[in-house]
Amino acid sequence: MPNIASRDLRNHTATVLDGVSRGETYTVTVHGRPVAELRRVSSQRRPAVPKADLVALLDRQRIDATLAADMAWITEGTTDELDDLG
Repeated sequence: MPNIASRDLRNHTATVLDGVSRGETYTVTVHGRPVAELRRVSSQRRPAVPKADLVALLDRQRIDATLAADMAWITEGTTDELDDLG
């Protein structure tokens, strides 16, 4: 794993990032002391939840009664009275 001084990283960022994208790992140093490592980000993705499992999970959920009441209160009526303010 090559070391790279912070100054060199600043001056050669594109070159270093090209190396990182190819799988190289760098140790960044400040005044000769290691302070960080640069390595390629893992591209592992979490497996998707099958649609049937998601639908089953949502079907088991219960509506929060307080939230339902609040949403009904918020959405009742119209905004026509706001036109009179302008």
